[in-house]
Amino acid sequence: MREQDVKRRKGKDKSLKPYPPNIGGIHYTCSARKWILTKEYIINSAESGRWLDETTYEWGYEIEKDTHYSPQRQSAPKRWREELTRSSAPGAFHRWKVVLPAKEGDKRMASIRRVLQAGKATICSSEKAECDITHVFILNEICPVQNKKCLSEARYYPVQYLGDYLFEIKAYAFSSCFNEQ
Repeated sequence: MREQDVKRRKGKDKSLKPYPPNIGGIHYTCSARKWILTKEYIINSAESGRWLDETTYEWGYEIEKDTHYSPQRQSAPKRWREELTRSSAPGAFHRWKVVLPAKEGDKRMASIRRVLQAGKATICSSEKAECDITHVFILNEICPVQNKKCLSEARYYPVQYLGDYLFEIKAYAFSSCFNEQ
């Protein structure tokens, strides 16, 4: 087995990244129906000289007790991968039309944009927003909306909602930037 074979196996992302994954990696894999496999999968497959079944090596297959990751975080990638496979949905956000806060060079927004795109969301411009926007994200109480007419009916969320949605942590009360003005 070669390292490039590891990366290509069955189209699953087996790139050699740190384990356990960072939070951005967890968000990305949840939204895009990717696998997160433990490092033991690579080691044990190499030792056996063949690719082993991935199921028992998937992160979240067994919930670890001695970790700083909550059970919801540990099980989320597996749960989303199974649900997206079962439903044939292309991604966790495939029906979302999103407006994000626009800050030039903001690395956090770039990361959030990649997660949304991996989950097949449509990212819309706040200046040219359509009338069927489903989610408007706000950052530090800053509302990104330019077209108030079309977006007055949209639902507004803090950017933290993405993680909570993927990890099924809590529900949000919907708000609007315009209700307070």
